[in-house]
Amino acid sequence: MLFEDRDRARMQPMTRGENKYAFFDEVALPRFEPYRSYVNDWLSLMPENARLDAEAQLRSPLNWQYDAGIAELMIFRALVGLGHDVEVHPDVNGLNPDFLVRRADGSPAAYVEVTTTNPTAIEHGAKGLRNVFVDGLDKLDLPPGWAGGVGGVSAGRAAPSVKAFRKQIETWAKRETIGQNEPIYEDFTIGDWTVNFWLHPSKSPNFKPSRSVSFEYLGQREMSPSTSVRNALDRKGSRYGIEDVPFLVVVADGRDEVDEDVCMVLVDALFGDVQLVGTRSGVQEERAGNGYFGRIGEGRHTNVSAVLLMPDPEFLSLYNENRQPVLITNPNALNPLPPDILPVFRFEYDAKQERMTPRQGRPMLELLGLPAHCWW
Repeated sequence: MLFEDRDRARMQPMTRGENKYAFFDEVALPRFEPYRSYVNDWLSLMPENARLDAEAQLRSPLNWQYDAGIAELMIFRALVGLGHDVEVHPDVNGLNPDFLVRRADGSPAAYVEVTTTNPTAIEHGAKGLRNVFVDGLDKLDLPPGWAGGVGGVSAGRAAPSVKAFRKQIETWAKRETIGQNEPIYEDFTIGDWTVNFWLHPSKSPNFKPSRSVSFEYLGQREMSPSTSVRNALDRKGSRYGIEDVPFLVVVADGRDEVDEDVCMVLVDALFGDVQLVGTRSGVQEERAGNGYFGRIGEGRHTNVSAVLLMPDPEFLSLYNENRQPVLITNPNALNPLPPDILPVFRFEYDAKQERMTPRQGRPMLELLGLPAHCWW
């Protein structure tokens, strides 16, 4: 059992950066008792080996591991609550996605993978790795009159190629600073690392700072939500080689709560960020070509049938009407996701109207067996 039935004395709230499992296990405030009970009940539905693995993950001293574990547990509970036969960590080409949903006859109905956005190097217990990365960027050869800075880092699990990042940034800087006198920035991605890099002009055209990375916005400006979602999809969408069965990727936003509209974040991530383009008739909006699904009709990552965005990996946030999950299907999916696999609010492509159309679904609270009104 993850949370043992024992006496607890702590009455203080969680402090910033505190280990989540330790807090939930120690706090004695009455409103946390139902929380522990729900988590224990959901874990009890898992096969023993899967339950032990899940409990070990939730006990991790790393909060991103706790968030990922809770997100996986929520999706498992929702699938089981719908009456699905769910296999945990099935074998696919020697790898193990989170879940396989089987039909009544035992045939595969859909694979489901749960991941989180923007796990930072600090959360991975590798603060030094991130520092080495930023220090490596300090060797950039930037144009005179410009100071560089890091706006954000989406860190991967292994050491990045700093040399490759420097080459990309230097090429961009030499090109984009010509005739420019306003601050500029760009996101650079290699592998599972992304850095948001800024350049600020100096009053002196010959100014050469002592450090190429003269400032950092880390902790003040995060990677854009759509970029974080795309990064998560890039890590998981093609990892297992799933091609002949519907494949749902669930992305839980592991960052601090943000105010962006959940639907628009997912639309931007999947179909491209909105950009302004000048035409003969004026300036108009159009979608960039960086969407994970591409523009409608392009057919990128067609092995991924749909993406579900959970704006928070913590189920208590479901009592906030602005933090509800949204599912968007891939218009060009090789294997469309059956609507009954996870019937939440979704957008599906309507070929007759040639646009994405909203479809009502069941509340996630209901799928999890939680009360409609918050006990919180």
